[in-house]
Amino acid sequence: MRKGRSLRILSIIALLVAIAGLIISYAAISDSLKGKEDSCLWNIQIHDLKAEKMGQAVYHLPVVSETSLQNFSAQLRAPGDAVHLEFQVENKGTMDALLATFWRSKPSCRIEGEGDRSICEKLEYHLQYKDGTDVAINDLLNPNSSKVMQFSVVYPTNASPLTQGKVILDDLTIFMIYQQNV
Repeated sequence: MRKGRSLRILSIIALLVAIAGLIISYAAISDSLKGKEDSCLWNIQIHDLKAEKMGQAVYHLPVVSETSLQNFSAQLRAPGDAVHLEFQVENKGTMDALLATFWRSKPSCRIEGEGDRSICEKLEYHLQYKDGTDVAINDLLNPNSSKVMQFSVVYPTNASPLTQGKVILDDLTIFMIYQQNV
């Protein structure tokens, strides 16, 4: 009987030690995760938007919203006309960011006046870094750094000119989605 009682007491002590160990482990892991959560910051933004026109182009600047340019519009009148947007994408966070995807909407395009009706399909769109390299999926943006990008819409010089009128582009939007580099 004494042996059974001693075994029960030892079992209860072992159980209490195991429970205390689990509580201490949980508290330590919880504090560790809270500390890491506070030190990780995600903050990617577009700013410093500038525009330049070539030829007779006319434009309205897009609305900047975190990592998108929305509702850009332009009017192009002749071959060689272009609008170039330049902007800075900055990672103010503490984690590496990869460009997971970028997307350009198909703008509303119409011809006002007389001329080649297929010019909307011939317009050229470019998204590049300032050094001329193309923006690509998985491009890295390190913490506390930035990259200057350029977006251009161009009426090609080898396209047929409009005899009168203009090409009108509306509702052009560019989205860039970044993800954590894991």
